[in-house]
Amino acid sequence: MNKTKVTIWIYYLIYLVVYIGWLFHASETPWILGYSRQHFGFLLIMLIPFVLPVIFVRAISASIIRVFKQGLLLISLLYLFSSAYYYYTRTYKFDPFLQMPPPDISSEYGSGTNYRILILGGSTSTDYHTFLQDSLLEAYPNSDIEIINGARMWWTSRHSLIAYSTMYYLYDPDLVIIMHGINDLVRSCVGSDYSLGEYKEDYSHYYGAAINGAQPPSFAEYLFDRYYSVVRDNWYSSLRFKVTDYPVEEFRSIKSFQINIERLVLKIKSDGADVVLITQPSLYKRDLSSQENALLKFPRAFCMDRTNFFHISYPSAESMRIAMQSFNNSIRYIIEQTDVYLVDADSIFEKTASNFMDDVHYTQLGNKVLSSMIYQVIERTNIISENSE
Repeated sequence: MNKTKVTIWIYYLIYLVVYIGWLFHASETPWILGYSRQHFGFLLIMLIPFVLPVIFVRAISASIIRVFKQGLLLISLLYLFSSAYYYYTRTYKFDPFLQMPPPDISSEYGSGTNYRILILGGSTSTDYHTFLQDSLLEAYPNSDIEIINGARMWWTSRHSLIAYSTMYYLYDPDLVIIMHGINDLVRSCVGSDYSLGEYKEDYSHYYGAAINGAQPPSFAEYLFDRYYSVVRDNWYSSLRFKVTDYPVEEFRSIKSFQINIERLVLKIKSDGADVVLITQPSLYKRDLSSQENALLKFPRAFCMDRTNFFHISYPSAESMRIAMQSFNNSIRYIIEQTDVYLVDADSIFEKTASNFMDDVHYTQLGNKVLSSMIYQVIERTNIISENSE
């Protein structure tokens, strides 16, 4: 057996191991044989390398080898100059205090209004305010009601505490509506794509959207990350990935969450404003349907522990349900200890695909339902009528 045949056999053995890795994958949205359409098509395409040795042996010649070497040199030079340009010009802008900069609402500062409402929260609080505004304007036509949406994607209770204490208090709100939960919960997750090091109570281990500023990707990562992600998330995934029932004690950020909310409420109340706290609705429940289960993204996207490439774990939907219940129970506890209002949305929100886009983000219908719950509490407790005279 000559060297060429030995090389080809070694190639086939190595590539067979690689290809089998793609077979050990279970797609979240299976189409055939447990694979999605995309992954099944990928499997067909990845059969092509099996015929490459035959083509290579038949087509090989001195001239082809020379062209190959010249092409390799050209690609190497192009890569070298491109990487130099990349490192010289690349910047990752982020807010040095809040990671994600606050929404630009400075133009609203100082505007005349009879009653001002400030909304605080993460991305789940960025859309319902338009429906709430319509309901309030209809119910209180003689009151000049203004809603300032100070919520921001990725923000936790700590972000809202900092933002209110340093900026938002200047707007002198009469009522502050607060909804937090899931973003604080995922701060418990270490080893994910968005965290560095061990858990810290001030959330300083978790960079979120600013992770590239803390750990800038190399030029190779910039070029090939999307392909590496395919390998990382699909290759032998059914053997490497493990859904784990985490005990609620694993979600350590619940302590910081409660402290942050308590401090935020205390600060707002000391400024003379009313506070409405909302338990955050989520899709997590027992007996999820296949359609609902397919909507869940947060355990894999934000809580996947990747510290060991060959053993990757993430919390089960049941773990997330129990954890979210604990975070919402913290809100209920704070309500009992302070003079603030409660919208217990999670306990009455219908957990169906018609209301949820994913684990916690709401459809247009879901945002309407949430705004209606908030409006009913405002109307029942007579908050605006008492304070807008």
